[in-house]
Amino acid sequence: MVSIKKLLGTAFIVSIGFIPMFICINSRPAYGYSEKDLKRLLETDQCPNCDLSGAPLTSANLTGANLLGANLTGAFLTGANLPGADLSSALMAGAVLNPTTQVPVAANLTGANLMSANLSGAKLNGAFLGGVKLPGANLTGAFLSGANLTGANLSNALMDGADLNVTSSLPGANLSGANLHEAHLVDAGLFSVNMTDANLTGANLSGANLNGATLPPGTNMSGANLSGAFLGGLTDANLSGADLTGATLFGGLSGANLSGANLSNANLFGVLLNGADLSNANLTGANLSESTLTDAKLPGANVTGANLSDGVNLTNADLTGANLTGANLSGGVILSGVNLTSANLTGANLSGAIAIMGGGVILTSANLTGANLSSASLSGANLSDGVILTGAILTGANLSGVNLTGAILSGGVIMSGTNLMSANLSSAYLSGANLSNANLTGASLTAANLTAANLTSAQMYSVDLSNATVTGANFQGVQGLTSEQEQYLKEHGAINVPQ
Repeated sequence: MVSIKKLLGTAFIVSIGFIPMFICINSRPAYGYSEKDLKRLLETDQCPNCDLSGAPLTSANLTGANLLGANLTGAFLTGANLPGADLSSALMAGAVLNPTTQVPVAANLTGANLMSANLSGAKLNGAFLGGVKLPGANLTGAFLSGANLTGANLSNALMDGADLNVTSSLPGANLSGANLHEAHLVDAGLFSVNMTDANLTGANLSGANLNGATLPPGTNMSGANLSGAFLGGLTDANLSGADLTGATLFGGLSGANLSGANLSNANLFGVLLNGADLSNANLTGANLSESTLTDAKLPGANVTGANLSDGVNLTNADLTGANLTGANLSGGVILSGVNLTSANLTGANLSGAIAIMGGGVILTSANLTGANLSSASLSGANLSDGVILTGAILTGANLSGVNLTGAILSGGVIMSGTNLMSANLSSAYLSGANLSNANLTGASLTAANLTAANLTSAQMYSVDLSNATVTGANFQGVQGLTSEQEQYLKEHGAINVPQ
């Protein structure tokens, strides 16, 4: 008696000649599958090392089939049922497993074994690949858009240029050691994926969700596109030149290489960036509120309009030559030991900034035009070598012991109530500055230009005014001047000098 399976297999072979979507058996120029092998497969589900290249297997039921080492190059498997099938070492380059107009159902390979299989260029769009075993498989240039790879094992798989765009689902998948160089993973669901030692250089991960993904120290994502992505836990990762525009980063990025990366409008709230390299990075409009940047390297970085408020820790950070125009560094930002040499802080808000224990803040040659430093604590900071503070607001700031040698504080700079005790303002340009109620006790104003400056009610005990230009400067109510200083001021054009 002929078995039902055999009859069904024969009927399947006969029926394929009437499906217009496939090339008929007698006109197959590209592939030469063995009809004997095809019949054997459909009757027995056993066809290891068979030649099924270009075989029409649409909607075939191959559950648990043995296709170890089989040649399925260019085979048509749309709608095929292959759960638990053994396809290890199979050749499947260019195989078609995605839905078509005629058969709108993708192949089902749930739990199949595809270890070391060659699927380069295969069409797996929308395929069911949950729990599939693909360690060492070749998926170079494969199309996996919309495929479900939940819990799949892709360890050490080759996925150069693979396309997993548009909501591909890989939660819990194992991609350890996988080569995803220039792979397309736009909007892919990669949460809780294991990416240990994976190569993600140049990969397109824009909009991808990497929440909970395993990305151990040293993960290489240089040149990757992570714009709008959601990711974290990238300690010591290589993200140099990566595009992280609008990305959400969380957890630890300590020691990460983000040099030249684009982080414009990225959300880095509370992120640990200790020792991270952000040199020449673009942080325009980024949110770094409450983040930690201790010992971080940001020379030449563009931090225009970025939010670094609410206790951001920049202790010993290097911001040499950085552009912080309009940046928000208010609310107790810690600037101890930070290097802002030649930085542009035009219009930046540093109100309430703190340099703990003298801090050693370096602002030499920095541009602080119009910056708000009200109530900032920068005791012992170095603002020498022509620092520009034109129009800056320093109301109530603590600048005791600060070095402002040669600083430019003209253009209506407001320093009323500022603590400048023991500050060095020698050769500083303070023309028109507002120093009312300022504490200048022990300060050096040697050769400073105080033309038309307002020093009303300032405290000037033990101040050094030798060779200062004081024409039109207002000294009404000033305390602490010696009789010799009062005489000097009157002789050199100061007004309202106390008697």
